[in-house]
Amino acid sequence: MSTNTFTKEWLLEQLEKWFETSGIKIKDEDVIEITKEIEEESNGPLVKSLEEAANNVFDSNVRLCGECKTIMIEGYLIHDGDAYYCSDECLYKNWTIKEWEEVTKDDDSSCYWTEWLERRPEETVIEKYFVVYNSMDNAHDFGLLTQKELTFEEALQEIKDDIPKELFDSVIKEELEHLNENLEAEIGHRFYRIVLKNT
Repeated sequence: MSTNTFTKEWLLEQLEKWFETSGIKIKDEDVIEITKEIEEESNGPLVKSLEEAANNVFDSNVRLCGECKTIMIEGYLIHDGDAYYCSDECLYKNWTIKEWEEVTKDDDSSCYWTEWLERRPEETVIEKYFVVYNSMDNAHDFGLLTQKELTFEEALQEIKDDIPKELFDSVIKEELEHLNENLEAEIGHRFYRIVLKNT
């Protein structure tokens, strides 16, 4: 099931049932992390419903800030679960700095910052381009400079390699700066354009 199935409103409804309170807040980035976890949990062989999957995730990976009612997947844990706070601001509304320093001075303190759900690394999308050109004789007659899918830097290099050497020093810098900003430039007797794949 796609995470698109899980709306923020649906998630908040489930969270309010779980924590038996209203007025819960949640950060958009945490909606994404929690719904991904619910999606994975819902695919488990023993899980019978989305609500059951959600409750399993809430039990293991989600806490509620005792000060501002913000959903937490990381934050301050107080005495192994007596209280939870999502930020320094919420913590210090309930503890003085001196009290916190005192209670956390030992390595085995039961008060500390922790993660209940590890954030997933952001997916890096590498855009791919083609370079097209024409000879300026026909502005609509574009041809592919290369059949290869290229990164933007590779596309620039293909154009540099295609430009006659005698033109390189005289026009290349200014025109390639223009190309970098606008994805098209007239260099010599050719008009180059860098186009995103599938556009």
